[in-house]
Amino acid sequence: WLETLAADRPLAFLDHHFKQGNSLVGSDIETIEELESDANGDDEQYSLAEFGATREGTIERLMDIYSEFLAIENETVEDVQEMKRKYAEIEQDELRRRLVAIANVHAAEKFDVDTPGGAYERMAKALEDNSEWQKVAETDWFSTAQQMAENNDFFHWKLAFPEAFYDLDGSKKETPGFDAVMGNPPYVSNWELTERDEQLPRVLERFYPEATSGHWDLYVPFVYRGVELTKTTGHQSFITPNALATEKYGVKLREYLVKECDIQK
Repeated sequence: WLETLAADRPLAFLDHHFKQGNSLVGSDIETIEELESDANGDDEQYSLAEFGATREGTIERLMDIYSEFLAIENETVEDVQEMKRKYAEIEQDELRRRLVAIANVHAAEKFDVDTPGGAYERMAKALEDNSEWQKVAETDWFSTAQQMAENNDFFHWKLAFPEAFYDLDGSKKETPGFDAVMGNPPYVSNWELTERDEQLPRVLERFYPEATSGHWDLYVPFVYRGVELTKTTGHQSFITPNALATEKYGVKLREYLVKECDIQK
């Protein structure tokens, strides 16, 4: 809109394109389906595969609304207002909000939030039951995880941008991810990070054990995460220090890039 300024058109609706959060800290909701059950009692036993079906159905419903949303022309004031209304419907969908809350719990475990046995089974079982969900929401471990998510800006990429990862039926795309990922990640050593936040470097090492060990720089997990988010036919372009090619802390990342990527330049 800024490049093609047209006096007779309103500022287009862009909320679905601009998101804010900690791009390194979050969870992929599908990983919860792969967890081994640790439920302690029969009352909490629930197939996480069933949870997967519910998750897929929720994504499918959201993608239906999203397709209607994208069909709006986004040219007139009326279009913009309709897009706002439709997007609010997506963002405020109760099942979507509960999936985000479950993802928050999963990511919060990396911050040493202790979840009891059967927590994921219990949340999954309560996903479509308002009264049961309320009981879960009142537990200390759940509320602690949600507060942790708010304090640290957890960002769950697949729930924030479902159109990049899921087909309209809610199933995973054959080639999920973004067509292009680009950026200029911060260059900060984990020692400097420790001076600012003693917990953060340890947490990032838990999120990215394949890319971090010993002395490392913050741009390393950024590059690794960027590749994860790029579809196999896509392109990633990051500005990085020359040290990436020579420093010992870049060994894991160099091996990963050589193995998983086609380096063009």
